[in-house]
Amino acid sequence: MAAATITGFGRGAQSDTVALAVPAMSAATFTSAQLEAGGEGLAGSLGDGYGKWRLRVEANMPLAVMSLVESKDEHLVNVFHGNGELNGSP
Repeated sequence: MAAATITGFGRGAQSDTVALAVPAMSAATFTSAQLEAGGEGLAGSLGDGYGKWRLRVEANMPLAVMSLVESKDEHLVNVFHGNGELNGSP
């Protein structure tokens, strides 16, 4: 079981931290609204964003992180940049 935290950054401010557990060989999926407000499977919430969020994901075990955004053409685009941080705009 991987223990992970997600923290948001934007316009010089830092959000609260969200904690979650991800069982081996499984996936955890959350919307931006769930991360901001908290929800099932999450401990804590990020709160309201400051401009465009950048998210930092840290874990005690290796994780494959994706940040999917649906385009106007209804295609999914992964905006993850591979260094443990997610860019808030595609």
